[in-house]
Amino acid sequence: GDLTDINGGRQMLAGKYEHASHQNGVDADINYLTKAHAPGVSIVGRNKAFMKTALHVDEQWDLFKETVGSGLVSRFFVNRSVKIGLCKYAQTKGEYAANKKVLKHLVPAAGHDMHFHLRLRCPADSPRCMPDGPLPSIGRDPAAGC
Repeated sequence: GDLTDINGGRQMLAGKYEHASHQNGVDADINYLTKAHAPGVSIVGRNKAFMKTALHVDEQWDLFKETVGSGLVSRFFVNRSVKIGLCKYAQTKGEYAANKKVLKHLVPAAGHDMHFHLRLRCPADSPRCMPDGPLPSIGRDPAAGC
C-alpha cells in the first residue's frame, strides 16, 4: 500500500493501481514526500531535471538518513535526476561528507520519478532470502555514488 497516504491504501504507479513485484517481503514502493500530497506526482520535470520545489526535500532527505542509519536498509532505487539532486542538496547543506553512506544507498533506476523503491536487508531468520550484492560504485565520488 501507499505508506504516504493518510489512510494508507493502494499506490498509483504510472497511472495504475497495481504492481506485480514485491512479493518477497523486503521490497516496498513509497511515494516521495511531495508538496502536492497526491499519488502519481513526478518530481522530475520534462527536461529530466530534479524538481526540488515539488518535494519536501528536507523531510525526504531526513527520511533517507534515518532509514539508512537504522541498518535495516539494503538500498533505495530512485530516479537518476533525484540522485543527482540529492547529492547537490547534501553539498549545499554541508552534509555531503558526513552522509556519503546515505547517498551511496540511493541507487539510480529508471521509472522512479513518482516513488522510490525501498529494499530492506534480508532478515537473519529468512535463509531463502538472497541478499543483494555490494552497492554500485558510480560517479566521480564512488564512496557516495555522486
